[in-house]
Amino acid sequence: MQQLSKLTLIQLLAMALVFCEVAIAAEPVPPPSFPEEITAPPTLRFKPASRLTMGKFVAHFEETTLSQVIKAVGIGSINHQGDAGNSIYWICYTIPGVEASQRIWIIADGEMGGREHSITKVIATRLPVDAKSSDGCPNISKLLQPLSLDRGIWLDSNVSQLTKAIGKPSESRDDWRVYYYSGKKFRKYQRPGDRVERIVELDESSVLKLRVEEGKVTTLIAAKVTSS
Repeated sequence: MQQLSKLTLIQLLAMALVFCEVAIAAEPVPPPSFPEEITAPPTLRFKPASRLTMGKFVAHFEETTLSQVIKAVGIGSINHQGDAGNSIYWICYTIPGVEASQRIWIIADGEMGGREHSITKVIATRLPVDAKSSDGCPNISKLLQPLSLDRGIWLDSNVSQLTKAIGKPSESRDDWRVYYYSGKKFRKYQRPGDRVERIVELDESSVLKLRVEEGKVTTLIAAKVTSS
């Protein structure tokens, strides 16, 4: 009985240590906070942010879900914070580099992303040289690199590339450049009980915010939403 009790105690302690390690390792890394207000006029005639390319995998805003991203990457977990209008779901990844690593948050708005958590926003930023990945932000395989938004824009893009790809920003403030599009989208819709489809008019907006330091992009925020 004493041997059995000792064995049971050792097993319980070992299990407790494993659970503690998992809890610590799996601690989520929430996306950084930036001002959400857009004061710039919608000067662009095209959407500056509508898709995220990861190697050969392309994730489309408002279409591709967080679960589909995890399936394509092969690793990652969906995290959540906030409620009501502040509710968001996200996946965090690290892109290791020689000179500097990068971190990306793929985000679904709690309301606009729907029940399936479709992508509505992407945030990416450069990390210090000594920064490391964690279970909360695991490394992305080289097969899913390089990463880019529409027109090849990504971290480390220079001013010349931005001008050629997107043109003049809708607004420039301090280190930030804002590219803003707003337009109409028409979609077929059939209400329950209706015999025929009808065309509904929706508001579509796309914004790309870039922080440019020493001539290169160091942080980017890309978002796209459609509302009635």
